[in-house]
Amino acid sequence: MSEGWYEVAAMGARYVFLALAAYVVFAAWRDHRRARKRSERLRREGSFIGEMRVVGDVSGKLEGEIYPIPMEGCIGSSRSCDVRIKCKGVKGKHLYFEQREGCLLLTPMGGARAEILPRRKGPPLLYDGDRLKMGGLILVMSFYDAQDGTDPDD
Repeated sequence: MSEGWYEVAAMGARYVFLALAAYVVFAAWRDHRRARKRSERLRREGSFIGEMRVVGDVSGKLEGEIYPIPMEGCIGSSRSCDVRIKCKGVKGKHLYFEQREGCLLLTPMGGARAEILPRRKGPPLLYDGDRLKMGGLILVMSFYDAQDGTDPDD
């Protein structure tokens, strides 16, 4: 290949790389904007039933962070999750949850581990004031319209 053609090919490769980098930045901005709009829409509609607050974190980076909880969805580190927690020990899709009367029914996904404190017999139900251990985090659940923080079976 002659030197002239090599320069043209190198210049073309630079422009292709620049266009690809611009596309990646644009796509990330668009996804972030969509997620923020969805979150704002859910807030306006009153679709959040409560929140989880990080009270324990192995790394100490997320301590005190608050995550709003919709009626049902997925908790994980993936962008497609309804509650996105960016933490090393949290899998892409860690837990699926759905609202039941006064609690959340949790279903671990893909072999993920989660523990509800205090421990109860029966299905994994998360009540107001309960702690959820997942990955290196401990989260406390708070429902917005909770009557009291007790298990109705007690």
